[in-house]
Amino acid sequence: MGRSLSPILRREMENLDKDAHSRRSAMKALKSYMKELDSKPIPMFLAQVSQTKETGSLSGECTISLYEVLARVHGVKIVPQINSIMATIIKTLASSAGSFPLQQACSKVVPAIARYGIHPTTPEDKKRNIIHSLCKPLSDSLLGSHESLTSGAALCLKALIDSDHWRFAADEMVNRVCQNVSGALEEKSTQTNAHMGLVMALAKRNAKIVEPYARLWIQEGLRILNAGVVEGNSQKQLSAIQMANFLMRCLDPLSILSELELIIEEMEKCQSDQMAYVKGAAFEVLQTARRIGADKGSKLEFMKCEGDCTEEFAGNVYPTTPEDKKRNIIHSLCNPLSDSLLGSQESLTSGAALCLKALIDSDNWRFAADEMVNRVCQNVSGALEEKSTQTNAHMGLVMALAKRNATIVEPYARLWIQAGLRILNAGVVEGNSQKRLSAIQMVNFLMRCLDPLSILSELELIIEEMEKCQSDQMAYVKGAAFEVLQTARRIGADKGSKLEFMKCEGDCTEEFAGNVYSNTLRKRVRSLQDPSNVYSKSYEKRARRYRRLSFSDKGGPESVSSTDVIPVDADLQVSYEVVPENEAEIQMSTIKSARPKVAVKLLCGLTFALIAVAMALLWINDQGEGHEGYYPVPT
Repeated sequence: MGRSLSPILRREMENLDKDAHSRRSAMKALKSYMKELDSKPIPMFLAQVSQTKETGSLSGECTISLYEVLARVHGVKIVPQINSIMATIIKTLASSAGSFPLQQACSKVVPAIARYGIHPTTPEDKKRNIIHSLCKPLSDSLLGSHESLTSGAALCLKALIDSDHWRFAADEMVNRVCQNVSGALEEKSTQTNAHMGLVMALAKRNAKIVEPYARLWIQEGLRILNAGVVEGNSQKQLSAIQMANFLMRCLDPLSILSELELIIEEMEKCQSDQMAYVKGAAFEVLQTARRIGADKGSKLEFMKCEGDCTEEFAGNVYPTTPEDKKRNIIHSLCNPLSDSLLGSQESLTSGAALCLKALIDSDNWRFAADEMVNRVCQNVSGALEEKSTQTNAHMGLVMALAKRNATIVEPYARLWIQAGLRILNAGVVEGNSQKRLSAIQMVNFLMRCLDPLSILSELELIIEEMEKCQSDQMAYVKGAAFEVLQTARRIGADKGSKLEFMKCEGDCTEEFAGNVYSNTLRKRVRSLQDPSNVYSKSYEKRARRYRRLSFSDKGGPESVSSTDVIPVDADLQVSYEVVPENEAEIQMSTIKSARPKVAVKLLCGLTFALIAVAMALLWINDQGEGHEGYYPVPT
């Protein structure tokens, strides 16, 4: 191919290796030639440039700059040649011997091809393919022992990510770059400033996708910082500190909460560094970390309220967002929080549970994949096994999951019921009435929201524990336990006769079918929870009488803060006032109240009958008088 080019062009390319004047003259001539070049000879020209570069007869920087000019002049016509150009760039970077000017020249070519090769009228899938063709060879080059290639590839990728056309990159491609740069940061030979710059560019442009990698990158940054201290490399120390600072500022603070203590510890060590700029950068990171961590032990008060938390986490899902991207957004939000549910650091686990509950309560939780819901269920199940994570926030998370994902949650119902009863007993031992109340609330909520068949095997244990609670000193604990006790008895009363508490097979089928909407579920479950129609009104009157008594009772050895009570949906709110323990007493009072009604009905019936008889007699009398007037009396 190269022989088909004119001898004049070949001579101008040879002049690139001569003095500066000859080089400038040759570049001017080559630019003029490329402007007049048709699209057909472009492959031949590129092959000649690449071949000459391999023989070492061209200056690397000038060769690479020719590609930039070619992209600017020919625009979309250069797209079919992207693979050839990128192969030449990779070879150039590999042979650059760490030359920064040559790496910088390559980093200008890649975004230039994206800029001029993508036209506004280009189809979306073709735009993604162009970015993929530019990004893939560079991403694959991030890993390896060849430092000049890996650092050059990182520099080119950073330039591409900083360009406006990076928005066309597919999420899969962004994830691939994140994975490769994570692997590169683990190897000492690829812990370069270019790689850390690439991390900061990703955090700036793709924050939601990057968040799952935040903890890993923070840890790698601190290791690079310590390596810089050992090597006496202040530039490496500064780059590592800048990367940590950038991640803390760009990403959701929840994604790096678990690393705050380590960050603060390392930044405090840097306050004794001899270099003023290292000390100043470390101090800024230290202040940022302290601000983020100041309220992490008080239920993450940097989120002003649950509504703000929901808006913060789910506000990036728009109606026009594709379904797969919606799932990815929810996954990116949920994954770090779910992983934080397990651990010995109570402030982190309870804070993560609170934020997860806010996300689940939001309308956008419907985009969560079933696998993600299952993962949250598994992690919260593990958290409830550990004493340090048996918090009100975790039990509130269980109730939120039962409300929004009843069908997926049902396999975990027995495990959560058992955990709730263990927490109840722990609250009894500790004298913690709030823990007892929260555990009873969770058990009650699971019984009301889930299929009764999923917890039938635990009914006897529930009844046994709730009967024990009837001797509790706290009225609200006793009342809550009594309601759970009544519910459990009603569910278990006919469990041996095909669950006759469902009125007919149609209702049973509809109730157990699974994916019922929350409003229908609330109504159906409430109908199962209500007492029999025979004495329902009397039951309400008795409950109101005992409610007045419980409000007047202010004594007791324990008190509960109203701010610590787990929030429950208004439609499913339960009352925890003292109720009568003897059902016979309720029934007797019901019968007494029903007698006056029966008497009234009898009286009304008798009155109606008397009126009817009187009307009949009057009518007969009128008929008799009429006949007498019609026939004359004989004389």
